[in-house]
Amino acid sequence: MIDTPEPGLEGITPRRARIGLVADLLGLELEVVRL
Repeated sequence: MIDTPEPGLEGITPRRARIGLVADLLGLELEVVRL
C-alpha cells in the first residue's frame, strides 16, 4: 500500500494521513460497538 518508501514528509501524504485518521476513527467506533 506504500507507494513512496522515501522517508520524510514526502513519504506521508495528506491523503494517506487522512486514510489513517479515518481508519483509527472506524477502529474506535468498532471497539465501542463491541462494548
